[in-house]
Amino acid sequence: MADLKICQLSKSFGDVLILDALQLVVADGQFLVLLGASGSGKTTLLRLIAGLESVDSGRIEIGGRDVTGLSPRHRNVSMVFQDFALYPHMSVGENIAFPLRGRKFSSGQIASKVADVAEKLGLEALLDRRPDQLSGGQQQRLAVARALVRDSHLLLMDEPLSNVDVRRRDAMRNELRRLQQEFALTVIYVTHDQAEAMLLGDQVALIDRGVIQQVAPPEVIYDQPANRFVAQFIGSPPMNFVPDGQGGLWGVRPEDLSPQSTDAEDLAIEGVVESVQCLGSHNVVHIRSHAGRVAFTANRRLQFVPGQDLTVYASPTRLHRFASSDGVRLTSPVD
Repeated sequence: MADLKICQLSKSFGDVLILDALQLVVADGQFLVLLGASGSGKTTLLRLIAGLESVDSGRIEIGGRDVTGLSPRHRNVSMVFQDFALYPHMSVGENIAFPLRGRKFSSGQIASKVADVAEKLGLEALLDRRPDQLSGGQQQRLAVARALVRDSHLLLMDEPLSNVDVRRRDAMRNELRRLQQEFALTVIYVTHDQAEAMLLGDQVALIDRGVIQQVAPPEVIYDQPANRFVAQFIGSPPMNFVPDGQGGLWGVRPEDLSPQSTDAEDLAIEGVVESVQCLGSHNVVHIRSHAGRVAFTANRRLQFVPGQDLTVYASPTRLHRFASSDGVRLTSPVD
């Protein structure tokens, strides 16, 4: 596969700016998850990479080659949509072979390539079946097979698991990650689901209103969020924020708050319990304080009731600090 470089990419639809001088680098063989809410610009970016939309300004390079002005067929990328974009009237073998039609391959060469890819992906016994006779995982493998058979430089995936049953989704995520690692695929995967992003990505690129807020490995984007937006978007419940008394904000993760203090220097937040949510392995307790609403996770053996006065504490070693003006992170526990 190949690497991807996006330089100062901008795109508007009418008077609406969708992408604003966006910069992004994806290494060869990397799984990058493009994470963002609806309307953030993530799908538009994917379509620009694929050549399905024209850019207003900026440059797209794939494998060191400027493809900005090239048509989709000359970019050599494969795109997988929510329904995997399989042809329902074709067999598995015909679906795999389709990208090779019209590319000056003989019928013998096509048959050989199809057989080789089908064997690699465990589809050799399914070549005569139709897509609707396959499981979700098999359909996913078929979509990847079509990318492999044409030696695509990039595999672009636009929320391919959003329509999949929750119980099957975990297995399909694991299968996709295995395939990506086994074949060293360069994948750009779009999702609005932060859990999916954290589970799948070597790197997570969080986008908001057409601007990349942070690109980092999942653990870094969680432990060292670049700004307040990232800190609030990543994590469930999201990070809490309280004034630091010096014009800035303390940020503290729900799991770093406790009803018990271990040090006189601990940050103390006094409040009243509003609600208690049971999530099976733990409870999430929401309290109303002078600093606003705060949530923390608690052992289910601890009892809290709405209306109860409660003080929760955070060690100074677990506090993030953010500028109140632009929300930029100033310090984190791991800094």
